[in-house]
This record gives sequence, structure tokens and C-alpha cells, in this order.
Amino acid sequence: LAAAQGGLTSESPTPTNLEQEPKVWSGNVDGGLTMVSGNSESTTGSVNAKASRTWGAWAAGVYAGYTGVRSTNAVTGDATTTSRIITAGADGRRYLDANNNLYVFVKAGDRRDEPSGLVERMDLGGGVGYKFDLYENAFLGLEGGVSWVTEELVGVTDDESTAAARVSYLLEAPLVENLNAFGNGEYLNGGDVESFTSLTGLRWNFRPKWSLMASIQFNYDGSPAPGFEDTDTIFVLGIGLEF
Repeated sequence: LAAAQGGLTSESPTPTNLEQEPKVWSGNVDGGLTMVSGNSESTTGSVNAKASRTWGAWAAGVYAGYTGVRSTNAVTGDATTTSRIITAGADGRRYLDANNNLYVFVKAGDRRDEPSGLVERMDLGGGVGYKFDLYENAFLGLEGGVSWVTEELVGVTDDESTAAARVSYLLEAPLVENLNAFGNGEYLNGGDVESFTSLTGLRWNFRPKWSLMASIQFNYDGSPAPGFEDTDTIFVLGIGLEF
């Protein structure tokens, strides 16, 4: 989830290699920059990292990310930070079947974007997931469960703490040689908390372990802070490295 989105950060092991799989971490790091000029000027920068480890029927993953948007008024020259998304989290899972498709999981996540009205949203929960193998090297992972969510908004005195239903997905789909589509998303709904975050993009592997990416982040808050919009969309071009 690149993910940067919480949950589904770990890859399931190949069943035939369970005995030989080394107990090491693997993952990727990516960074991007998008600049727009003309009637309005803006700069978007992002850095994301995730790592996962599998051993036997167990798996664990961690992730962290930063995306910032800086906008400049072309007439006055005044610059403001319109978005500063900071995410971090971890998850663990236990596979329940021989093919490592069905599993139970626990996860924790933290998300902040104060310029857009979200001081902090923390969640801790668990549930059940299943990985659907679509075709060679392509899969769709789905998760469902319950999380305890604590949310603090700009301009709101009382924090919201509530149990929330959680569903998420993770998609990886090769299209042609060296070109993959990817995506992940998470939806939370409970009490006054309603949130959907997603990342969708294309990845071109131009060299072993190196890739160029184009992605769109979509962020929706059903109960935004007073004076803030409920939806943000961010486009990023970047480069990534696997390790």
C-alpha cells in the first residue's frame, strides 16, 4: 500500500519457497516532484518508503510517507502550504491457508495534514483479508475489519474517538513488459469519522530495481474541519528504488 495508505503493506510468500525464504526485509523508496506555472504556481514533493518481511505463515510491514504542496500567487508572489500529508504505520498478519491467500491481521496507522484541516488521525485495529491471484504476477488484496479511530481537526475543540468499520484494497497488475498498474485505498466509517484515501498510478521499470512512476492521490473526509473542503487530489511524478 505503497503504500502509504495503511494495511496491506506486506507481500505474501510464494508457497513453494516457504522453507527457503530468508528472514530479511525488502521494500522500496520513491520520491517525486511536480511543478506547475502560469496563472498559478505550485510545487508538489513527495517521499515514501515501505518495507516488509515474510517468514513461514507470518508477515509484517511498515510504511512512512510525506507529500507537500506549496502554492504561489502569480500576482502577489505570496506562497502558502496548502497540503502537508504525513503518514506512518505498521501491520502484521498470519496466513491461514496453504496458498497464503486468507489471513488475519492487526494494523496501526497515523495520518496528518494540518494545512487541509486534519491535525491527526490515529487508528488501531484488525480483521480478515484475502489475496486474489488474477493472472501471472497480478493480484487484488481485500481487507475488512474494525479500527478504533481518534481524530483531531483544526478549529474543533473536542477530539473524536470511535470504533469504525474499515475496508481496504491493494492492486498490482502488470500491463505490458516493464509497465505495471498499481493502487491502494482505505475507507473508514464510524461515529463522526468518514474517510477515504487512495493512491492510483503507473510504474515503468526502466532498469532493474529502478522505476518511474505517475500517481494520483485522492483524499476524502466526510466531516472536514470548519472552513475546509472535503476532497483533495494530488498528482505526482516520481522515481523509485527497490531494495
